[in-house]
Amino acid sequence: MQNGRPRDLLQAWPRLAAELTQLREAAGLTTRQLADRLGVSQGKVTKTENARTVPSVEDVRAWAEATGAPAEEAARLVDLVERAHTEAIMLRAARRAGLPDLQRQVAASEQAATAIHVYTPTIIPGLLQTPDYARLLVTSVHQDRPDVAEAISQRMQRQAILYEEGRRFEFVIGEAALRWRYGAAAVQLGQLDRLRTAALLPGVQVGVLPFDREVPAWHSHGFTLFEADDGAPYVHVETLTASLNVTEPADVEAYRQALERLRELAVQGEEAQALLVQVMEELSG
Repeated sequence: MQNGRPRDLLQAWPRLAAELTQLREAAGLTTRQLADRLGVSQGKVTKTENARTVPSVEDVRAWAEATGAPAEEAARLVDLVERAHTEAIMLRAARRAGLPDLQRQVAASEQAATAIHVYTPTIIPGLLQTPDYARLLVTSVHQDRPDVAEAISQRMQRQAILYEEGRRFEFVIGEAALRWRYGAAAVQLGQLDRLRTAALLPGVQVGVLPFDREVPAWHSHGFTLFEADDGAPYVHVETLTASLNVTEPADVEAYRQALERLRELAVQGEEAQALLVQVMEELSG
């Protein structure tokens, strides 16, 4: 791990930071001297080298010029920074290592964050899942794996973070997630009851997007926005076979604005609780 970020979830970013550090050291420059050449603060140089912020393409070009890097080296670093801004990381290697290890990697990302914002249109977020619901969800993708039980245990352990002081959690959940049944009605009822209870925790905000909202808004896929006091925010997106980490500031801001729009359309507090009770009554009937 580097600064709380699992290396195998962020590949190009830490590699870029290491290579920029090597360029500075090879040029015989201190972080202060390089900062003076670049016309930036020493803190920005340090954060870049510690992989706490991703530099722009322009930043990398200026860094290469200031350290006397050859043209081909500068071009390679520009390619690397472009990949660092939007990384697609195949999950095959993580799955070979084991589903429990993948859960531990996710937990490390969560521990490094002070605020976590989650949008899920069709499933209950992992931090709010019951063991029965989580098992059905995991086995719907990973059948006949011997490490499912341990992976579920790791996922449940992740939920302890919800009770830690000084952290903020926001969940915007589509009504479809409340109604999509992975198993028996009893499993879904238990899951919805867990959701109602979690929504009452300090530091946890749960909003539900009702089906009957008519205002058009982007809502195509789920994502998680991680924010930390000492690092740049980034967005994590999961597909069936891959994960995507988005770090380009403009792209992160686009996700933030999408989340704000979804938040506006969601019902919160007592309204959200009432919708949950309605769905539970329909399931029970």
